[in-house]
Amino acid sequence: MHDIDISDGLKPLNAASVPLPVEVLILDDDSFDRKRLERMVAKMGKEFHATGCASVDELTKELDHTATSVFLIDHMLGTDTGLDALNVIRQHPKSAHSPSIMISGQEDQQVIVDSIRAGCANFVSKNDLSVDSLRSKIYAAISETRARNNLNIQLNTTTDRILKVIEEGSDAALKPRLRNIYRQAGFIKECLMRGYLPSPEAVDEIEEEVLRIWQFTDRLKDYHEAQKTLHT
Repeated sequence: MHDIDISDGLKPLNAASVPLPVEVLILDDDSFDRKRLERMVAKMGKEFHATGCASVDELTKELDHTATSVFLIDHMLGTDTGLDALNVIRQHPKSAHSPSIMISGQEDQQVIVDSIRAGCANFVSKNDLSVDSLRSKIYAAISETRARNNLNIQLNTTTDRILKVIEEGSDAALKPRLRNIYRQAGFIKECLMRGYLPSPEAVDEIEEEVLRIWQFTDRLKDYHEAQKTLHT
């Protein structure tokens, strides 16, 4: 059997785009497999450092103390699964944007799909692990994740600039309408003070201007919410 590499077809990435040292956190409840992975990481070079955890609880504690470059997560973790661990990683501020590679002794297609959907950078079979293949997958996971994170930052920055332009434009669009509302309100107030009934047109004009402002702010809010959804 061969490991499933979801990076096929992506632009090749290399060590040059990966910051050093590479801190690898290995989560595996099987001590033999965990030590095996730690030895493989040690053979990758002095720039690689490995930390081992046997449970999600140990992982949770380690996240507070370690800045991790990439996570190697065993799918079966006793009463927990790799997806549970991934959820913990995603919710921690220090590791929310760090890549994870799911590792399993079985190649269940549903597990693969669930792992990728949950945010894993790759899925690897334990049966075909080697120092070179794992090193390549670690480099790819880190490089691709950094590229995506940078892209998200650029998109968010662009969105903020667009919203700023819209807000500045809205200021120019709203002020004339607000001035008109203020003028019509003053006219109605003066009529009432003199004992006259204001014309219905003045009230209608205020109502129309308020409705236009309401519709404009609703469109602005909808656009802002759409952009937030797109980039989260």
